[in-house]
Amino acid sequence: MTTAAPRPDPAELADRLVQVLFEADPLRASMLGFHDRDAELPDLSDPAERALAGRLRELAAAARQADRDRLDPDDRLTLDVVRVVAADGAEVADTRRPEWQLTDLWEGPAAAVLLFLPLLTLSEPTQAEAYAERLRGLDGYLGAAADRHLAGVEAGRRPVARLVRAAVEQIDNYLSAPDLDPLRGPRPPAGWDGAGRFGRELDQVLAGVVRPAFERYRARL
Repeated sequence: MTTAAPRPDPAELADRLVQVLFEADPLRASMLGFHDRDAELPDLSDPAERALAGRLRELAAAARQADRDRLDPDDRLTLDVVRVVAADGAEVADTRRPEWQLTDLWEGPAAAVLLFLPLLTLSEPTQAEAYAERLRGLDGYLGAAADRHLAGVEAGRRPVARLVRAAVEQIDNYLSAPDLDPLRGPRPPAGWDGAGRFGRELDQVLAGVVRPAFERYRARL
């Protein structure tokens, strides 16, 4: 005698969806106040994008398999949100967006960093240390972005020329004013005795890693 597989729980599916989305976009997690991925940046590689699409499809399928008749209205709504968000996210991943989405608006890989990282609040020393580690990862992040852009061009998925020029201009503006670097914006935790060391480390990372990474990315654009 076989036992039927348990029906998926809507709350569990919602939690799984949030985890998948945060793993794909750790910056979003930090912006929303979830700090277990504060040192990470999105993985823009094609294998990571394919894996994301697969996980989202699995979640959408699990939501479709739930027995809606046994659920109360709130759980049905949760289930519908999971199904729609997961299915739409998988379809977006299928467009290979990192290959052609180049702009100076927040959707662009460099623009997202320059716009969102300065908005972070560093409330704890661990968050400050993770922020410096995240900045060290920008060379790999921007390098992966450029690789995807060039792969898109080779495959015929080309970005809009004027938006590429806008992205280059945005990076030029960033590089032209190192004393006003927005990535220096997040302040260390109040009263932290490591604030001075953190500031010196940040200056070293920005000068030695971040701005050179932006220069290389600009050259490839």
